[in-house]
Amino acid sequence: MSDGFGSSLRAKITAGLATSLLVLVVGGASYFAMGRSTRAASLVAHTDSVLVERERVLSSLKDAETGARGYMITNDTLFLAPYKGAAAEFAESLGQLRRLTSDNRVQQIRLDSVESIGQESLRLSNQLVTLRQTGDSVMGVSLLSTGESRQVMDHARSVLADMEADERQLLARRTQIQRESTLLAGTVIILGSAIAFLLSLLVNRGIRRDVIEQEDQRELIERQAKKLKEQAGELAKQLSESRALAAQLTATNDNLQAASIATGEARRRAEVALEHASEAEREQARLARQNAALAEAAIEINSTLAADAMLQVATENARRILHARRAQTRLTEETLSSGAMRGLSLQQAAAIWHAAEHEEQELTSWTDVTMEMKVPSIERLADADDVDTLVRGYDPDNAIAAPLVGRNGRTLGVIQLWEKKEGRFNESDEAVLTQLAQMCSVALENARLYKAAQDATRARDDLVAIVSHDLRNPVHTINMAAAFLLEIAPPVDRRITSRRQLEVIQRAAHRANRLISDLLDVAKIQAGGLAVEPAPIDVPSLVQEAVDAATPLASAKQLRVDRVISPEFRPVCADRDRVLQVFGNLLGNAIKFTPSGGQIIVTADSEPTQAHFCVSDTGPGIPPEHVPHVFDRYWQAKSTAKLGTGLGLSIAKGIVEAHTGKIWVESEPGKGASFNFTLPYA
Repeated sequence: MSDGFGSSLRAKITAGLATSLLVLVVGGASYFAMGRSTRAASLVAHTDSVLVERERVLSSLKDAETGARGYMITNDTLFLAPYKGAAAEFAESLGQLRRLTSDNRVQQIRLDSVESIGQESLRLSNQLVTLRQTGDSVMGVSLLSTGESRQVMDHARSVLADMEADERQLLARRTQIQRESTLLAGTVIILGSAIAFLLSLLVNRGIRRDVIEQEDQRELIERQAKKLKEQAGELAKQLSESRALAAQLTATNDNLQAASIATGEARRRAEVALEHASEAEREQARLARQNAALAEAAIEINSTLAADAMLQVATENARRILHARRAQTRLTEETLSSGAMRGLSLQQAAAIWHAAEHEEQELTSWTDVTMEMKVPSIERLADADDVDTLVRGYDPDNAIAAPLVGRNGRTLGVIQLWEKKEGRFNESDEAVLTQLAQMCSVALENARLYKAAQDATRARDDLVAIVSHDLRNPVHTINMAAAFLLEIAPPVDRRITSRRQLEVIQRAAHRANRLISDLLDVAKIQAGGLAVEPAPIDVPSLVQEAVDAATPLASAKQLRVDRVISPEFRPVCADRDRVLQVFGNLLGNAIKFTPSGGQIIVTADSEPTQAHFCVSDTGPGIPPEHVPHVFDRYWQAKSTAKLGTGLGLSIAKGIVEAHTGKIWVESEPGKGASFNFTLPYA
């Protein structure tokens, strides 16, 4: 028996060493394969960067040519914005391409060609702008008609297309290498795991055989012990006579102790009364500590919107407050698979807390064990046969549970506790667990609603950014075409209707371009990337320019626009175009909502630390309940929902705050509104 046990033990040790060695080999092979895959992924990302920078180079040349051509045709300075930034963007992107393709001699040669072609294209664009600025539009149109700039751009596209073709081929090869590396890593891990599982199965079978042999030995020992008990019974009969004699002596001793027993009984009664009073005090102290722990748990549970962290906190607090050996929170299949909960990292997790010395381990976890249950219920969750193996060994009768219920009455899951450390669970414990379950349910619903709101906001902003970006080029094309047709049309044209339609198209294109610019500004403000170029600005000329721009529109509505400026005004440090945009939005709103015959006043006050501007009107004013929302994006009162997009005031706020200023509104219904903002001094 001992030889067989020794050989079995050696076989199990050998199998265990083999399993460990196999895990080490699989780990090394996996490390090598994953490293190879990582390097391949890095090369794929590098190639993607080359393709992106190549597209930026071509885009900068297109912007320069389109801006110069549009300015030449329309004499509209708006087209100079992309033209001015094109040269810097071209140089930056070209430098990035040179750095990214420094190890590719063929691409470096092509980049030399792209640089010379790009310089030629920029030179032609600059010549067009210069001719237009000097008033020589005939020479500019002649230069456009030669098609030289188009030929240069076609040459640039051809060279960049060759670069893209080579990079696409390189990307395909690197992607294939990455795919092969990933497949190799997966194959190594799967095969190694399968072999390790087989070795573990063999070790388990050997252990089972040893356990059976030990059971046989235990049965043999029990039979021998039974025989020994029979022999002990015979000896007990012989001792019974001796015990009878001892009983007589004991009776005599009992008579002597009777008097002392009566005295001891009175003493015990007094001790019981004192103990009951102490228990009442301890119970009051326990309830006070429990209430304080519940308050702390409520703060901790509601301090996070991450569902997994919140569930773990609630489970651990339930175990700690109610002194349970085991706590577990489980969610229903419907809760885990719902669209609103997707992406909240609700995965199985477990944590072990070791108690103080001489105590058993305390286990806390939250997990989903209801995936296969058709109709989840508290009874089935509490008495389920498929409970986690961590629960085995605990008394199933010493357990309590409380449901997690959503706002609509739907069961989200259950919190369960097993085996109280001292005593058994009572109705007070069930009430505390129910309170914790209600806190957890509310926090879980809040996490779901918060994530849904974030997803909706992100989707809306992404859609606005994409649509506004993709609409800008078609709108520019329409504007250029309308301007070109108006410019070449005879001054006296009998087809008045056609000329008016062209003017309508041009005005609509300007409005669309303004709306697109507003959408892009809102996206930049939200992302914290609104760029301003502060410089010293003379305040009187700034206010005069803003008033002059708004006067024609105000006159059309029979409104008077006045300005009041403090004497000896210091210059302000601001971006002139952006500040004029703020004035334009505020004055536009004032003109829009002020009835005919009203007055609009623009004031500029010189304060000790900053400049204070105000645009006030004599319109109907703003209701008090609407004042907190006037600067919100897309917000409009129901009565004015068709008078704009709801972006102007939001953009004005973003521009002022980008200058470290502040903007606010003061209004009383029926007495007009005053929009105020501040700017720093230069």
